[in-house]
Amino acid sequence: MKKLNYNDIDEPIELLEFMHKYIKNGFISKNNEIYNEQNYEIWPKNWQEQYILQDYIEVLNYGSATCWDQVELERQWFENHHYKYQTYFMWFDLLKELPTHAFLIYEKENKYYWFENSFTPYKGIYEANTLEDMLKYVIKIFIKYTQKEYNITSKDYKYLEIFKYYKPKSHISAKDFIKNATKNKINIQNILL
Repeated sequence: MKKLNYNDIDEPIELLEFMHKYIKNGFISKNNEIYNEQNYEIWPKNWQEQYILQDYIEVLNYGSATCWDQVELERQWFENHHYKYQTYFMWFDLLKELPTHAFLIYEKENKYYWFENSFTPYKGIYEANTLEDMLKYVIKIFIKYTQKEYNITSKDYKYLEIFKYYKPKSHISAKDFIKNATKNKINIQNILL
């Protein structure tokens, strides 16, 4: 495979291949420290106080990004290539530490596609006929993952929330990102049935 340059990418599958190769899970701190797989054990103690949302250029330059950051890179690419797309954020609104996830769904030829690089076990592009079916699929995957990794049970499903969100400002904190991402809640009761 030839080496891809971000500016030369023409198709979503090429973007996914590029991100898979060059963008790893991690985050950048306020002090420009890189947190990634090499120092994963210290993420939790530094995450809340140190995290800042990267813009797409920083994601390209640093190569370490959370799903929140990676969505900004994806947003820029899909915007530049004139796709219809939406970005989503989901979490369990509980008082315990549980994962969140941000992701992008794009439209092409009357189908909906979940574009995923950061959710490691599910990297790929997934297709559905309707937006509701695509959201349902992503939610089921997230529930399955949290059941396995965090012991979430069916009694916790009522706390799962999903939001459609719009482009946040760069360099905001984790707290401010969540504040921005949780403004437009989607009713998922019918989706979960």
